[in-house]
Amino acid sequence: MFCVYILFSPSKDPSKDQFYVGYTGQSIESRIQKHNSHHKGFTGRVHDWKLVYLEKFETKSEAMKREKEILPAFLHSSEAHDGESSWIADPWPVIPT
Repeated sequence: MFCVYILFSPSKDPSKDQFYVGYTGQSIESRIQKHNSHHKGFTGRVHDWKLVYLEKFETKSEAMKREKEILPAFLHSSEAHDGESSWIADPWPVIPT
């Protein structure tokens, strides 16, 4: 099982970089834990990433394709949830924690 996920960080600059889009074959819990750990990657700079969206797929190629569909909306994250995006239902689904 693979999934595409979107993370949100309230401490990042609201005009950019508040969202992270990724895919994984790991458990989503362990992936988020890694994002919130101290590491050199993009998400390692802050430690308050929260899951805001999740889609599950049977294959890695399906997940990678979906990530590539979603990612362009997040290149300028201030526009990511402006109500104009057509790639995801509005309002976003609530992800249980």
